[in-house]
Amino acid sequence: MPALATKTIEDRELGSITFTKYKGAKSLKIKVKENLQVSVSLPFKVSFDQGIKFLNEKKLWIHEQLSKFKNKKPERTIVLEGSLEEFLDLLSKSYRTKLRELELIWVPDIKPCYRLSPSKIKLYYPPAGEPIESWRRALADCARTAWHGALRLEARAYLPRRLAELAKNKNLKYKNCVIKKAKTRWGSCSADNNINLSMFLMSLPDDLIDYVILHELAHTRHKNHSKEFWGFLSELLGGINAKTIDKRLKKYRPDLVLV
Repeated sequence: MPALATKTIEDRELGSITFTKYKGAKSLKIKVKENLQVSVSLPFKVSFDQGIKFLNEKKLWIHEQLSKFKNKKPERTIVLEGSLEEFLDLLSKSYRTKLRELELIWVPDIKPCYRLSPSKIKLYYPPAGEPIESWRRALADCARTAWHGALRLEARAYLPRRLAELAKNKNLKYKNCVIKKAKTRWGSCSADNNINLSMFLMSLPDDLIDYVILHELAHTRHKNHSKEFWGFLSELLGGINAKTIDKRLKKYRPDLVLV
């Protein structure tokens, strides 16, 4: 169905919500996507205020759907089991970034701590203690904190510059760029074209980073996920079907989870 009008609001609990009026729509409907985005479709004769009221009435159901997605076991996990060698090897492989490798450094009489160098995440750790589960978790928590710190540095150095390059190349304009520690969205574009990007983008392949940036830039023209939006985004991607890349992106999760 063709979209006739759209409106985006910022909800304190749910974030950006897009309301879209469709020709031929017979009832109000709420869609909750796996990426935690919530949208509302409504018949043309139904006002946006009625749509917002409907959203508020259905918030309990919306939170239930969001919880189902949030509680799905992410593909990217750190398992705190196995031999010590396997555990340390898993940390080293999992907590590297585009610019830095994780280097584990054994030091007696020390609590897990780290230091970032231009090419390394240096993680200092003590001999294994008891209970071993607590020791492993403390080490993994420190590695994760160090990884977050490295991602934040790299994101702040790279993402605003890359956003500016792609915007200039595609002749698109935005207001400001903010790097956030967002774990539920890779990026967002506000009603007044401020673009937020998650630092966890730096854990994605380069072409998917560009896809997310172009996705948000496309929202400077189209504030919804209408047919026109996907068509415009496909144009920005050089004719590649945007939805095929979006399916690839859904295989990734922003953060690593300890289990």
